[in-house]
Amino acid sequence: MIRSSSLNRRNYLYHIGVSMLIVANICFYDMEHIVLYQGMCIFAMMVMLYTAVRNKELHFGGSRGVLYLTVLYTMYTIYGLFFLRADTYNDDRLIFTFIQCVLLYISFRHLLLSENWLRQLSVSFVISGLFCIAYIIAMEKDMIFVSQVEERIGDTLSGNVNTIGFSLGMLSYVVTYLYAKTKSKFILFVLLGLMAMMLLTGSKKTVIIIFLDIYTYYIASKERMSSFIKVLLFGSFIIWLIKDSPYFYEVIGKRIDDMFSTFTGDKLGDYSYSTESREGMIQDGFRLFQNYPIFGGGMNYFAFASVKYGHFGYSHCNYTELLCNFGLFGFLLYYIPYIKNIASAWRIRNRDRDKSMFIIFWLIMGVILGWAMVQFSELCIDYFPIIVSFALLDNLKSKN
Repeated sequence: MIRSSSLNRRNYLYHIGVSMLIVANICFYDMEHIVLYQGMCIFAMMVMLYTAVRNKELHFGGSRGVLYLTVLYTMYTIYGLFFLRADTYNDDRLIFTFIQCVLLYISFRHLLLSENWLRQLSVSFVISGLFCIAYIIAMEKDMIFVSQVEERIGDTLSGNVNTIGFSLGMLSYVVTYLYAKTKSKFILFVLLGLMAMMLLTGSKKTVIIIFLDIYTYYIASKERMSSFIKVLLFGSFIIWLIKDSPYFYEVIGKRIDDMFSTFTGDKLGDYSYSTESREGMIQDGFRLFQNYPIFGGGMNYFAFASVKYGHFGYSHCNYTELLCNFGLFGFLLYYIPYIKNIASAWRIRNRDRDKSMFIIFWLIMGVILGWAMVQFSELCIDYFPIIVSFALLDNLKSKN
């Protein structure tokens, strides 16, 4: 076992690798910046691999996280090579993401060995968050610094504003938990910056993330009464921003009103074709799943078989996409570890409440957001909750 003082001296290389990987995935994951993305990822992976070898940590005995990732990506590869139904299968990109995920697991496992695990984990997330905020402001300042935002920001990053909102939300969760424990004004500044950028992407799922963050703050904080008042006030402030602030209403509040108007048939709002399309795609996905319920219809089966919504290429829902492509077999393979890790974290709640609540709420966030986006084969950030939960639980298991 490496002593904690030694751990702290060696952590800076892991922080460099993790931070660069996060920034590359959030800011440069598009064709315009593909060379920069690949270069940053390769450099970050080399740093993490070098550090793991130097610290003699490149071992996977009993590493359920690596086993989980290996089984999943093996399934993706087999289906992509032999059961491809539409488009092309980019095996290089998927293997590249798999290696990133494995190295992230090794890095997180090391960082979480420290008694001060939350601070060690948070360093990379805070650094990445600051860079992303600064980059968005620098690239889209002409839109941000106006009296009223008219378009969603984020197109200068990965090219998908919903993905940017979700990715920033992954950072915000860790920063929220850190703020609940430290009450640092600097950490609060980073958190508020992340939340503001999330709302300006116009992604409705960011509102879900922010309110999950708010509840997480309440759970993680020890001062329950004062925390309840702060949560109530801040939650009310967020609702006011979305509903009544002209700056935020046009970019996200209006879209939420239109979504509810479409659901309820209320004529007060504009009709949301995005909401109708997503609702139809999810219904279509469950219908197509019934054609091949056990092992699925093959990679990209939804895009192949959906006549009405196939032009989107995917169903915009992790559940229907997994069920259509891989059937119940792939769906359970993906989500059973979420349930098992939540149950394992719940069992340790009396022994280590902080770790238990951190794991449970981050995994629940991942499960909830699966309804609004496809997560299984894209950015390594999508795997952060399950990877970190495996790293924490594997460390606890090895100590016992």
